[in-house]
Parts: sequence; C-alpha cells; structure tokens
Amino acid sequence: MPLLGTNDEALVYETAGAGPVVLLVSGLGGVGSFWRKLRPRLARQYRVITYDHRGTGDSAKPARGYSLQSMTADALRLLDHLGVERAHIVGQSTGGAIAQRIAIETPQRVDRLVLSATWGWTDQLLARVLRFRLGVLAAMGAAAYVRTSSVFLYPGWWLAEHWSEHEANEQLQIERFGDPGVVRARIEALLQHDCREQLLRIGARTLVTVARDDVLTPPYQAERLGAGIKEARLRIFDTGGHLAAMTVPEEYAATVEAFLARA
Repeated sequence: MPLLGTNDEALVYETAGAGPVVLLVSGLGGVGSFWRKLRPRLARQYRVITYDHRGTGDSAKPARGYSLQSMTADALRLLDHLGVERAHIVGQSTGGAIAQRIAIETPQRVDRLVLSATWGWTDQLLARVLRFRLGVLAAMGAAAYVRTSSVFLYPGWWLAEHWSEHEANEQLQIERFGDPGVVRARIEALLQHDCREQLLRIGARTLVTVARDDVLTPPYQAERLGAGIKEARLRIFDTGGHLAAMTVPEEYAATVEAFLARA
C-alpha cells in the first residue's frame, strides 16, 4: 500500500475504483481493512480511499499527537496528498467524530456525509463505557481489552453464527495490539469530543445510521446527532450492533449507495 509522509507522520492508505471520491474513516481500531466488505462494492462507481489512522495498523505510531484535531488534520492531509478537493465522507464511530469535524471546519471539502454508529458529544453513559474499557486495558492487559470489547461491538446473534471467525480475528488483534499507550490516548481524545454547539454549521446533506441493538452508541445518540444537523436523514437498522458495516454488510452498503447516488 502507498505511504504518505515519513517518520511519525506516515500514513498507509489504499485507493480503489474511479469516479467521485469517497473517503472511508474507520472507528477506534483505526484500520482501513475495517471497510473490506464495503470498499469493493463502492469501488464499482467511486474512487474509494481507506487508510490506517496514526497509531494503528501499518501507519506510524508516534508517542503523542492523538487528539481529534490531529486525526482530522491527518484525513485532510491525505485528501490534499491525493489532490482531492471535495469528497463524500463516511465515518464509523471514531471516524464519525472525525468526519463531523471535517464538515464543520472545512465544509468546502465535503459533498455528502455519512455518520455511522457515532455521536455528537460524549455524554455520561458513553464516558462510563470508555473509562471502563480504559480500566480493563490498565488492569488486565490487551487480551482482556480485545475480548471484552466484543460485548460492546457485536450483536449476540452475529457472534453465535461467526464464532470461529471472530475468535481468529480476536487473536490477530491481540497479536498486533502494539502500544497500549496509543489506545489509551485515542480513547482519551474521544472523551473530549463535543460538537453539540457546532452541528448546525454542517451544511452537507447527511445520513446518520445506527442499529437498534448498538450498545456502545445506542439509537438515542444518532437521533440527537441527526436532530442537530440541518440536512440530516436518519436510518435505523433493525440489527447490526455497533459494526453494521461488518455484521449486516448488504443492508449497510445498499443504504450508503442509495444515499450517495442522490448526489
């Protein structure tokens, strides 16, 4: 995969397809491979860009620099590097927080906006969950952190049907976990996320998606996020947990495609 920059600022990215640009921004895990089920489908009509966030996957892992401001700057730096002035942006969870900031701070860069399983500001409930995950990492280590995360990310039916696949993926995540300090810094950044006063500045036509059984960012988060954005539509999937793009990929992809096709 190509590399943007060197040393502490290096980002690994991948492009596929041709046409209007779609930037896919992953969640807390940060890796571009999260979009492996959506990317090839969108690439039939769009130029799709995915990347590993700083501190994740094969991108650089500096000791500091994990604020949402720096993560937003990384996404814009990647678009600049690829000569993209304006793109559709699809953000998942943490990626949705980044996408909100791009749309607020540089509205001229955003065509259509998809905010999936994300939130406009970190309330007491989400803060408690995030701090719990920090506590698991500190007290029990990476393996417990990865395995405990399943409770918040996947619907039970999906785990029951894909248990062998899930265990293999968990083991891979544990082996590649890297510096726990990076994960802590990324979660600490999410605890500071608050765009509630700026949401009305988002002028892009926006689709907000969530699943009814999302434990980490329940539907009420999507509902109040959508209510704060002037040009927002809300789509609630019957199931999918926090990772609908992975667990109900056909429904998720069809929803995103239909929304982008109206551009």
